[in-house]
Amino acid sequence: MLAINNMSAYKSLRTKKEFNSVYRKGNKISGMFFSLRFLENKKYPEDLKIGIALGLNISKSSVLRNKKRRQIKEVIRLNQGKIRRGYWLVVLVNEKVLDASYQEIEREFLGLCSKANLLAR
Repeated sequence: MLAINNMSAYKSLRTKKEFNSVYRKGNKISGMFFSLRFLENKKYPEDLKIGIALGLNISKSSVLRNKKRRQIKEVIRLNQGKIRRGYWLVVLVNEKVLDASYQEIEREFLGLCSKANLLAR
């Protein structure tokens, strides 16, 4: 596992149970390109788990979907040191993201994290 600033890299939400837990119990903040659902995980306060929900409703082209998924993952990877630990996040992507640049995606992600008070102080 990678280490950035003496912190372990984020982990991915993997199971349907984890995603459903965030959907049912978590809070939601919406932006232009995606919504951010988040849930505080008091059981593991040092963990940061993030999942990306990007389905066929975005585009039928797997090339376009995977390009945007990679861009979102890169934004998360580069900014994970700014995000508070002890949370599970789900990024719900909408079709407007196809027209967004990398910089717009990064600006929106950090803006939503700031609104949700998820950025480390």
